[in-house]
Amino acid sequence: MHKQILALILIIFTPLVTLWNSLSYSEEYTECTKCHKTDSNLKGKFVHPAVQMGCAVCHSNAHKKDAKDPLGLALDDVPQLCFNCHDSKMFEGKVIHPPAASGTCTFCHNPHSSNTEKLLTSPVPQLCYNCHQKFDRKIVHAPVAAGLCLLCHTPHAGSNESLLLKPLNDICIECHPQVPKMEHVIARGHPLFFKNDPIRKGKEFTCVSCHNPHDSDSMLLFRYKVEGGDKYLLCEHCHKK
Repeated sequence: MHKQILALILIIFTPLVTLWNSLSYSEEYTECTKCHKTDSNLKGKFVHPAVQMGCAVCHSNAHKKDAKDPLGLALDDVPQLCFNCHDSKMFEGKVIHPPAASGTCTFCHNPHSSNTEKLLTSPVPQLCYNCHQKFDRKIVHAPVAAGLCLLCHTPHAGSNESLLLKPLNDICIECHPQVPKMEHVIARGHPLFFKNDPIRKGKEFTCVSCHNPHDSDSMLLFRYKVEGGDKYLLCEHCHKK
């Protein structure tokens, strides 16, 4: 009998508690909007879930005299605040994107809302071009022309050079599986895995030793200038006559 009464109490009061929490968030948020104009922060197509939970989730120290952060953030620095919800391991690795390493999350992401997925401040590749040069030479690699930066690169951290999702040659073969089998210098026995690139000191000899992965003024995205349509002129950059 007692168990039945307890179950009935839970059935009645659990929704009320949930509603009370919802109202308290709503009331707290409404209090903020009396002074702070939030329309510009919330007009985006995608809204940060934390915003929907109430301003105090992130700005819990707002209006406190001893608050160190002028925005009243719960923690003094942004990355640690973000890590309350986001896994910090995603931003650890052998190679870390400088904005992620410096903890400037809001350089790429809007903390409130955005018209772009992942709350990005602008779409890729325009966002990338805020720091990286535009690739607009005569020939542009198809994924680059399509703005698919994240097809090859991870935006936060990884274990490969240049934040590649996989080792460089594996990335290339993923889209060009026919290259080792076709009429190509590497199919004829040219080594591809030299430890040292003869021209680019300190770099390994890989696909990008001959090809620029982004754009080029030469045929076949060759890294070095080749004139007259004779692709074997590229060889002379390493193999001097």
